[in-house]
Amino acid sequence: MSHGKTRLTAVSGQKKAGRKKPEIPVPPEHFEQCALVAWWNTQARAFGLDEELLFAIPNGGYRSKAGAARLRREGVRAGVPDLFLAVPRKEKRGLFIEMKKLKGGRISARQKIMLEKLRRQGFGAVVACGWDEAAGIIRAYMGWSSGRIPVRAQFPAPWESWGENEDEDKF
Repeated sequence: MSHGKTRLTAVSGQKKAGRKKPEIPVPPEHFEQCALVAWWNTQARAFGLDEELLFAIPNGGYRSKAGAARLRREGVRAGVPDLFLAVPRKEKRGLFIEMKKLKGGRISARQKIMLEKLRRQGFGAVVACGWDEAAGIIRAYMGWSSGRIPVRAQFPAPWESWGENEDEDKF
């Protein structure tokens, strides 16, 4: 008798493990952020803005203790969001965006504190799960209608072809 996920195969009589439904991989936060920046570059050109007004704040990553101490002395702060859109709108001085992957991304206590500090200073400060949520936030912040350039039509799945030659992109 077969119990659980093990069953006998008809041909060989051997036990065969039950098959799990394959999971669709969730793109890492890195690829979500790259997709957002690519989308922004297209939108900025379409609306006559300088694409460099959206930029990354590279606070994350693994580093040695000495490297981390050096960066702290240079002003790196825990919890600072991933991106800044340096375009004032209405009562906001600019928009900070903390990117998270679609599933499994969690915001740290330091990130929550920093986002609140930034909001109290008059900045927009948000968490976006996935690049298209971040694109929607930027559209709303900028006052753009969603019909100008369709998001998914421009970038159906950018992470599928990215990452093979990451080392070629060094500054």
